[in-house]
Amino acid sequence: MSDLGKRAMRPTMTESVALDVVLRLLRALERGAPGVEVARFYADDATVEDMPNRFAPAGSTRDKAALTAAAERGRELFVQQTYAVQHAIAEPDRVAIELRWSGTLRGALGELAAGAVLRTRSVIIADVRDGHIVAQRCYDCFEP
Repeated sequence: MSDLGKRAMRPTMTESVALDVVLRLLRALERGAPGVEVARFYADDATVEDMPNRFAPAGSTRDKAALTAAAERGRELFVQQTYAVQHAIAEPDRVAIELRWSGTLRGALGELAAGAVLRTRSVIIADVRDGHIVAQRCYDCFEP
């Protein structure tokens, strides 16, 4: 994520707290942090909503326990994940990040072979309170 600091806006001190939480989350996911570590970025009552996409045609909504489990599944599914931030906008309690994600499959997934690289163009909107994400909405557009 070498471009995080370069391409993200220059937030005020208060806004930088919210932005920092989300950027640290992305770094943790990139390095394959365990689900328990990922969960620390979220409030106990947090929800994560994934809008309909290739792998969740109806979308999904997860609580903290489910997102912790999802982070663990991600560690099992992907050898590597990268999050290249294109733009970021921060308010004191909300962050919107446009990014390009890629994940290299550890093993086969449906018709995809091990080593295949999945890519998305995504927008994540996160509501932040007291240094933790309380709500997150993910808009993932998977590339063919």
